[in-house]
Amino acid sequence: HRDRGGMCGYEMRNSGFRSMCAGSLKGLWYSNGLNSADRIVVAESPIDCLSHAALFPGDSGYVSFGGCPGKRQLDLLTGLLNKAADRGATVIIAVDNDSAGDQYAATLSAIAPTPLSRIKPSLKDWNADLAGGLRDAA
Repeated sequence: HRDRGGMCGYEMRNSGFRSMCAGSLKGLWYSNGLNSADRIVVAESPIDCLSHAALFPGDSGYVSFGGCPGKRQLDLLTGLLNKAADRGATVIIAVDNDSAGDQYAATLSAIAPTPLSRIKPSLKDWNADLAGGLRDAA
């Protein structure tokens, strides 16, 4: 996870376990080129970003808020969305296809300085689409 100062934290994950490491802060995960990409895709998790990129190859920049964004992450996302709008980048909301995804999309749209569009995976999330063989349909 990164914030305006650089790396601010990292997650520990295992089967059925996910937690921020002691002393870590939840920030944003993002791909290289995010600050110059003409198209930015916002997803819930890094694996969804990577799965979306595999399904739809191209020059997009990716950012993940790691599920349920807090006040700190919303501040970082607001800054990112403002910078994207200033440079004319298109921002796509690509969160999960569920009620939580609907809420995240509404939250992102509310903090964005310009209208955002949303695309939904056919299944629950982009990783499920990729694992489910929807790559050939994309």
